[in-house]
Amino acid sequence: KKAPKSNQYENKKLKAALIQERNKLTKPLKKELEKLELKIIKTEEDLAKNQKDLIEFSAKNESNKIIDLYKIIATQENKIELAFEMLEITQDKFDKITQDYEERIEKLE
Repeated sequence: KKAPKSNQYENKKLKAALIQERNKLTKPLKKELEKLELKIIKTEEDLAKNQKDLIEFSAKNESNKIIDLYKIIATQENKIELAFEMLEITQDKFDKITQDYEERIEKLE
């Protein structure tokens, strides 16, 4: 059985409002996810370059440069790890909001 036309209209309005509300909540999270992903990619690229340099400096036995690079590499690895943790937390928030709204929208259909 179909719902009466007035109920269908109300459900459409409610569904549109829920979608708008969901998007308002998830948009900043999407931006944060993109920002974190770019940060991870950039830091991983820098890390790879520094690891390559470390191998070259090790072969040349340039101990001062090696020590400096070890510190930089450790910092980059920590940055990547923290960014992944933030990515996971943000993704969980995004997923929970999306799932909650999808369930609410589904009930209207």
